[in-house]
Amino acid sequence: MDTRAIKTFLKEKVGAFHDLSTERLQLLVEGLRVGSFAANEAVAHLGAEATHFGVVLSGGPTTRTRPWTSGGKETKEHSTKTKKLNL
Repeated sequence: MDTRAIKTFLKEKVGAFHDLSTERLQLLVEGLRVGSFAANEAVAHLGAEATHFGVVLSGGPTTRTRPWTSGGKETKEHSTKTKKLNL
C-alpha cells in the first residue's frame, strides 16, 4: 500500500486520526513501518508491555485466550478460545 493510500485510510477509517492536520498525518505516515503477519501469528501478548501502536490495514485479526493453572500448565478441561474481531 502506498503512502497516499495509507494516509487516506487512516484519515477516513481510523477515528484516532480523523482530526490530525495534513502535516501531522504526513509526519506520522513517514515514520510508519508496514508489516505483514502470517495467519495465527501472535502480534501482541496479554500482559506484555506495549512497544508499538498498530493499525490493521487489511485482514481480520482474532484474539485467543488460553486459561492456565497456577503451575503454568494448560488445564485439560479448557481449550484455546478464539474470537474474531469485527473492524
